[in-house]
Amino acid sequence: MHAVSWLNSRLCLSACLAFPAFAAAPVPSVRDRVVLEACSDFSQSGMLECLVKEEVASRARLRQAEGKMIAALSKWDEDANYVDQARATLAVSGKEFGRYRDAQCALARSLRGGAAGNGRETARLACISALNNKRAEQLLDMAADLLSR
Repeated sequence: MHAVSWLNSRLCLSACLAFPAFAAAPVPSVRDRVVLEACSDFSQSGMLECLVKEEVASRARLRQAEGKMIAALSKWDEDANYVDQARATLAVSGKEFGRYRDAQCALARSLRGGAAGNGRETARLACISALNNKRAEQLLDMAADLLSR
């Protein structure tokens, strides 16, 4: 238990040193930090612009992954009723993911409290990008696992 606590404090310290704006806020997730690091060479306004571009790109990657999943389902070597059920479930899953992402990233934004400058929006955009990228990765993995006819 002590080793876990030590590791967590080291991770927090590393994140806080890398991103001073996070020193008084909860530490962002690993995926959020990856997105933030990709834009960290910019000024505060440049970072926000970079994160907006990352968010747009993550939405495009997610749409592409959804398309690949739909295509994989069309070729899936399974009874038609199961294919139809999977398509319907994918649609519901996509809608629920959108609701979850929006709520989760609103939470990430709110946890920034009275962050200076664009800190709150930066947290929200990094969260959206990270969750979209993770969802796209999951869909691509699932699509790759389906056996084609």
